[in-house]
Amino acid sequence: MSIKRFFSVISILLLGSFFHVLSNPDAKAQSILPSFGKERTGLSGYQFTKIDVDPRSAAMGSSIAADISGASSLYWNPAMASITGQSGIMASNTSYFVDIPMNYLAGIWSIKNLTFGLSFQSVSSGEMDVTTEFYPQGTGQTFSTFHYSLGATVSQKLTDAFHYGATIRYYEEDLFGIEYRTVGIDFGFFFDVPSIPIRFAVAINNFGLDANPEGTVERLALQDDGQPIIEEDLENILLPTRFVLAMAADVYTSESIDILATTQITNYSDHAERLGFGLELKAFEQFMLRTGYTFGQDDIKGPSMGGGVELGVGEQRFNFDYSYNRFTLLGEIHRLAFQIAL
Repeated sequence: MSIKRFFSVISILLLGSFFHVLSNPDAKAQSILPSFGKERTGLSGYQFTKIDVDPRSAAMGSSIAADISGASSLYWNPAMASITGQSGIMASNTSYFVDIPMNYLAGIWSIKNLTFGLSFQSVSSGEMDVTTEFYPQGTGQTFSTFHYSLGATVSQKLTDAFHYGATIRYYEEDLFGIEYRTVGIDFGFFFDVPSIPIRFAVAINNFGLDANPEGTVERLALQDDGQPIIEEDLENILLPTRFVLAMAADVYTSESIDILATTQITNYSDHAERLGFGLELKAFEQFMLRTGYTFGQDDIKGPSMGGGVELGVGEQRFNFDYSYNRFTLLGEIHRLAFQIAL
């Protein structure tokens, strides 16, 4: 192993340990990166924006904000959209808990040192039965929820080592006939350390305005007059802002095998911090195996895993990716994605 590779391995281990100290609520160093997420659990809406949209990220412990390119980069760090200087599109589907589908579609267009992007993320519950304490088998009513965000991104390559980017995003949720709308921004930075195979990234996502409710809710309840209760006094909801600090290192490279290690701390405004580690083995520039683990994520059971295939046709690259995550109480999550680099 060369000195540079050795330094990469040691650096990512030390940084991962440092992240772990920061993310430990009992550690004295917590004051360096304060978080009040645990105390604010349940106060934010738009929770669908916290669900990984791409299989590679999910398989690697949500730790790839410093090593992600193409259209999938618009979710984690808009600065990464200009890394390759190529245009591309991505489509993914997540089979979430109780078979609720989440879909993601994104595209980027590169012009010289600028890259522009559009992204769309949506979750729909479908029709579900209304149950109450008085009617546990159902009231005869049904409800559905629909959630989506739409973003426009610009990213610029300032030098070979430094990129930055920003996204303006529109959010909407329809919950039992109540609509919440707001706007927010993502912005991020990427730095490729010269002469050593280490990369750093910083990003802030979902930073924006509170959402005001529009509409009323009618619910069945026992009243003297037998009439339903109309709920009109509803509270605003907040965006789940998150701060991301990530690092990636090429720990081994050869003509046939490449091994990548990643680590990332994600600091939420409405949840405890999460610390992710990931590994990716790439064989013959074509086949990928991935695994990872996320500390601080509730109910996770074992490491995440996944894989992918990359095919080249002329100057175009086609990627097919899959990931699998298992949880103790809620079951499994499967993700599939297709990506083209033009």
